[in-house]
Amino acid sequence: MSADFVRDTLLQIENTPVRQLGGRYYCFEDELMMFMRRHR
Repeated sequence: MSADFVRDTLLQIENTPVRQLGGRYYCFEDELMMFMRRHR
């Protein structure tokens, strides 16, 4: 995923598994996969 997609799309969705620490974005793979399956 591109940084633009993460910043502009995933961070705007409620209950996103993507977190920000300083200037970096991160998430745990299993949380992201579950999230993506729920939001098809």
